[in-house]
Amino acid sequence: MKRRVLALMMATAMVFSSGVIYAYAEESTESETEAEESTEEESDTEEESDTEEETAELPVEPEFEPNADYDIYTVVEYTIEDLGEDMVVTVCTYEDYSEFDVLCNFFGDDQDCVMTYDGEEFELVSDKTGFLNSEVPAIVELAFEQDIWLPIGEDGGTELPVEPEFEPNADYDIYTVVEYTIEDLGEDMVVTVCTYEDYSEFDVLCNFFGDDQDCVMTYDGEEFELVSDKTGFLNSEVPAIVELAFEQDIWLPIGEDGGTELPVEPEFEPNADYDIYTVVEYTIEDLGEDMVVTVCTYEDYSEFDVLCNFFGDDQDCVMTYDGEEFELVSDKTGFLNSEVPAIVELALEQDIWVTIE
Repeated sequence: MKRRVLALMMATAMVFSSGVIYAYAEESTESETEAEESTEEESDTEEESDTEEETAELPVEPEFEPNADYDIYTVVEYTIEDLGEDMVVTVCTYEDYSEFDVLCNFFGDDQDCVMTYDGEEFELVSDKTGFLNSEVPAIVELAFEQDIWLPIGEDGGTELPVEPEFEPNADYDIYTVVEYTIEDLGEDMVVTVCTYEDYSEFDVLCNFFGDDQDCVMTYDGEEFELVSDKTGFLNSEVPAIVELAFEQDIWLPIGEDGGTELPVEPEFEPNADYDIYTVVEYTIEDLGEDMVVTVCTYEDYSEFDVLCNFFGDDQDCVMTYDGEEFELVSDKTGFLNSEVPAIVELALEQDIWVTIE
């Protein structure tokens, strides 16, 4: 990934009617000249280094999930010197770095500032609180200096390379999914790897020739030690599987129920008659009403039960779905049915589903 070095040329903002613009210029450095004159061997070395940086671990856990409308993100630790305020900032951008969405919390207020960037100047698009725009150029400069970027998945988290065949174990903190091949047997497996934040123990889950595998091993940084192995088969493969997981370096948080963490706490418990559920934040634009909605469905998405509260009334609307059209089954209040298609579409776009016990 090409690193850009940005230098601050103006200490104060130039205010225009179209928004706030911050002037920056790219420095011409000796290193850039040397890079242009470097040999093909040096260029290859730089490309390898960049590849390593792209898969490198973020320096700190994000406090805000990245915005799924962008391509890549990073997390930086930033200090407002005058106030002595330390912040953990999520910085989202496109592959061409033409726009940045900067997310953090400052003294209890969630900040969300969007700016475009043409390679020389920033231009304000939106600023949720009006506070963060003056800090964005320095935050972005810090992100470029750090130069660790991860891809953003459709759900706003880091994208797994393949859908898991086994849900992660809720006793652990984070998980990933890797595709692993046992070369001697020519057997391909999709493996769920669960671990703690300190990587002291791993639970490896997969299926081999029809048998579900579950192998737990501790790790002290040098050696693995067997804790349990359901079938007695997988333990010899765990070190290589874990090594592959580390090389991939894509980890997602595990929710308390063992699935991917929901974006918001549900206000309504899911209906136990269904298989899976999710929770979405939905706004009825005409009324300016925000709702936290529990959406329950079967594994085949053939029917949805939508539960929420609207102006003090509990809503419960059930609709079938054939892949093209919704058909009303029941609506407790008669209000929600017109909103269900949009709510379900939002739930499908979010694509975070948890098993109903």
